[in-house]
Amino acid sequence: MFVIPATGSIAFNLFGVPIYKYGITMAIAVFVAMLCANKIFNVINSDKKNAKDVILEYAPLIIILGILSARLYFCMLNPAYYFSHPLEILDFRQGGLSIHGGILGGIISIIFVSKKTKISFLKIMDSLACATFLGQSIGRW
Repeated sequence: MFVIPATGSIAFNLFGVPIYKYGITMAIAVFVAMLCANKIFNVINSDKKNAKDVILEYAPLIIILGILSARLYFCMLNPAYYFSHPLEILDFRQGGLSIHGGILGGIISIIFVSKKTKISFLKIMDSLACATFLGQSIGRW
């Protein structure tokens, strides 16, 4: 059911914890997507000085909620296994993230950011739409 990365895909060990090439690629994908989204957002809102770098400011919230919801969505797709092994829900290292859950969590966090900053939800979504595809394509690579 789960794909455990082959030992050949370990990039290096950090304090005895294996760091996988896939994890590095995913981190690069998220980083590039957030930088791209921030740049697009700043261009769209160039007339508003107080809206500068809003994406980077709230990136930790967007990323954390996206990863958590991607994992929970994956676990909901495999309920029989996770009801039998509930502690493995927290085991991100065994894989199991769903892009659909990540997007859902991202949208929820963007609703929060929109209300907090009083910036149009659609303007934030416009900047993140292109960046999401870029991040997804890097992550798939």
